[in-house]
Amino acid sequence: MKAWHRSARWLGALLIVAATDVAAQQGANTQRPLRPGQVRGPKFMVPVLKSNEQGLGAQFGEVLRDRMMSDYLATTMFVVPTRDIRSQLEASGYSATEALGSNDLRMLAGAVQADEYLDGTVSRTPEGTLSFKGAVLLPRPEGMVQPLPEVTGARPGDLAGRVSDEIEKARKHLPHVQRCLQNARSNAAEAMDAAQRALREFPSSVPARVCVLDLVFERKNMDSVITVAEEILSQEPNHSKALRYAADAYFEKKMEDKYVETVMKVVALNPTDTELSEQVVNMLGEIGKADVAKPIIDTAVKNNPGDPSLIRLQWRIYRALKDWKGVVAVGEEMIKTDTSMADTTFWHAMVAAYVADSQPQKAQEAAARGAAKFPNVPSLWISVAQLARQNGQLPQALEAINRVVAVDPKYPGASLQKAQIYSEMDQVDSMVATLQVAVQNGADTAMASGMIATKGNQLFRAWGQDSAKTVDQGRHVLGILAAADSIGSTPTTSLLIGLTELTLANMLLAEAREEPRSCEKAQEGSKLIIDAQVVLPKAGRQFPNETA
Repeated sequence: MKAWHRSARWLGALLIVAATDVAAQQGANTQRPLRPGQVRGPKFMVPVLKSNEQGLGAQFGEVLRDRMMSDYLATTMFVVPTRDIRSQLEASGYSATEALGSNDLRMLAGAVQADEYLDGTVSRTPEGTLSFKGAVLLPRPEGMVQPLPEVTGARPGDLAGRVSDEIEKARKHLPHVQRCLQNARSNAAEAMDAAQRALREFPSSVPARVCVLDLVFERKNMDSVITVAEEILSQEPNHSKALRYAADAYFEKKMEDKYVETVMKVVALNPTDTELSEQVVNMLGEIGKADVAKPIIDTAVKNNPGDPSLIRLQWRIYRALKDWKGVVAVGEEMIKTDTSMADTTFWHAMVAAYVADSQPQKAQEAAARGAAKFPNVPSLWISVAQLARQNGQLPQALEAINRVVAVDPKYPGASLQKAQIYSEMDQVDSMVATLQVAVQNGADTAMASGMIATKGNQLFRAWGQDSAKTVDQGRHVLGILAAADSIGSTPTTSLLIGLTELTLANMLLAEAREEPRSCEKAQEGSKLIIDAQVVLPKAGRQFPNETA
């Protein structure tokens, strides 16, 4: 309530206007002392205010402080004196004439034990008039801010009177808000009733809505959370708690566009909050918005270099975006900050990233690094072998595949890959021997037979077209084809074996007629003709012209 001595109030205002500078320097503001038996009202702090003019914030704060001391009885509101504010600031190393940021201001309010405090900006317009835009706040809990309407005045005293009036209107509902806060945990119904009383008395109350917001959020009533949060944000667009609660509710309700829009505001208001950034990035990733998460996590990592959890999250986001260059760069940085991350999954992912980025040599290096760290993990050696083959490094590929077989002789596909390496190295006998062992260990017979038959066909054609071909070469080709047929007989292997036998038989019979004549060659040639007559019909249905 206002002090009842109105004539003294106006006289005080005139004196303040006349001696503003002196008052600002001396800070000699006092409030009518309490009489015996009286109880002090809530402590209210008026700090140095923000301003667009040097010294204006401190000057107007002093004028407003004095004005409120004359307007209010100490039983209604005890205005924190200038000396108390100044001593706290100077003891903490702060300037007593410069405005504080919101967090520092809240700490100052706690230090002087203020129950309520003012924050805002006083400005001088080009025309010379003054305006004030601000809010009444409670130090606890978070978000208890009641915006005041913007007011103007020709002189500091005029403006101070109007601000004091608006503060009085805004404070009347705060006892109901305090009752809501006191009962929020123990008696939700009583708390809600107090909040509704505050809203009836002051319909634009933000603190009352904040108390309601906590109540409905605790009950997981997300529709009500959205309604109340949006009401708060209509008055305070940057209200941090309302934005966070609204974002959570939008996420739960799968309102993805609203969630993204809101959560981006939350992060922008809290750029140094690592935990918040991490939580937001995880949630954005969960709804497939990795592109939105990327700048957030990049900023968080930049502001917190070397933070392992953030770099891990950044790596996940880059992988989700398939930003392969980013994946390999962040991956290398990640295992510098946290060596435990360099597990087998990491190395496989790095290999895949290098391959996707068209860097097969780097992929091979990554696979080799992983295999060196985990020598008993066959899958990493398989990657080394495959990439070495792709990069034309067959000896390195063979060495890697031998490591796989040494760790697990029956590792799926290892023997087939080893045989393929031998084939590409033109070590056909080694290829055949490897495939024969592979089949014994359960490898696919059709695939093994096909690999040998393909190589045998190549050898047969080269031998047949060679004007200097020899019988021994033919016997070798026949042995290769016979190995393929023994693993899995097909019309193709039958045809190739028959053609090889006939060609080889002709060569042997021709040599047998030469001097000195050879019965052994004649007998071998005759046997091959008989064998060809047995085997070629197996290919007749599929290859009628070739077998005719």
